[in-house]
Amino acid sequence: MRLIYRAAMILSSTSVSNRLHHVDALRGLAALSVCLFHLALAQAGFPADESFLKSVCNFGYLGVNVFFIISGFIIPVALSKSGYRVGNFPKFLAKRVIRIDPPYFAAAGLSLLLFWLASIYKGTPFSVQPAALLAHIGYLNDFLGLPWVIPIFWTLAIEFQYYLFIAICFPLLSLPNHKISLVFCLLFLLTGLLTPYSRLLFYYAPLFTCGFLCYLKIQGKLNNTLLFLLLCLDFLAIYHKMGLASAMASALASLLILFWFVKNDILIFLGKISYSIYLIHIPVGVRVVRLLSVTPFFRDHDYLVILLAVIVTLIASYGFYRMIECSSIYLSQKIVYKRPS
Repeated sequence: MRLIYRAAMILSSTSVSNRLHHVDALRGLAALSVCLFHLALAQAGFPADESFLKSVCNFGYLGVNVFFIISGFIIPVALSKSGYRVGNFPKFLAKRVIRIDPPYFAAAGLSLLLFWLASIYKGTPFSVQPAALLAHIGYLNDFLGLPWVIPIFWTLAIEFQYYLFIAICFPLLSLPNHKISLVFCLLFLLTGLLTPYSRLLFYYAPLFTCGFLCYLKIQGKLNNTLLFLLLCLDFLAIYHKMGLASAMASALASLLILFWFVKNDILIFLGKISYSIYLIHIPVGVRVVRLLSVTPFFRDHDYLVILLAVIVTLIASYGFYRMIECSSIYLSQKIVYKRPS
């Protein structure tokens, strides 16, 4: 009964004005963990490799896994709520491009600007590859062997592949016959075990499948026993593919999506600006760490340096969110699907 009530709450709260606060909070924590991971790697030997701070931050990469699980859950929820049909594919793609790409390009521009300013300060040459910049338009850098302006952009390429995939395959998740949905999930999971190339969506299929299973649960297509068995199978696949830490993080993320009630304003705020945090924590936060870690006072105060870098990143991310991301959100919400009469 608790899960039935929870499902009703989730399905009735996917409008713009009534967001999924627990998912926002989880997204915020994921963004912060990825941020800490890169801040701790910004300067070689700072923090010290054997320090507790470095040991904790080293697990921050798991935030990427959590982002993929959240996408596997939240996109089907949004498509279901909006009455999506495959015929709406062009509008869906337009919504995602308008929502994701302007901040993505703005972050790339910010990074290039900071690279240029740093080259002037250091007196070093500044150069970019035009082909690499153009490849960002279609998220093609990995396929063309070209560098990203910001290294974490590879994850956005995976997300874009996922958008294309779910826009076509969503009906298989939403059919009344739950057996078809389960077969689809299992086949998708299997592709993850068979795909060796880590820049293809299917390599991360076990992570997205966690989100799919959570979605099917709140749709009433899985009972608790079947959900438990399928999630265990999924976690085993993740363990086989990505290791114990990824499997444990995936299990925790799945449980939080299904059972976590949260109204923490700080976490919800982090979730609201999580995309901006994700985009600019390297060009902004990493530079703060590199600047402070070589000064005499801060060299021996790694906790303080990381804290200051996080604060600067959050302030910059909020400004970026207000100036860039809000417009993308507003414009993407203007595109609506026509429901069948």
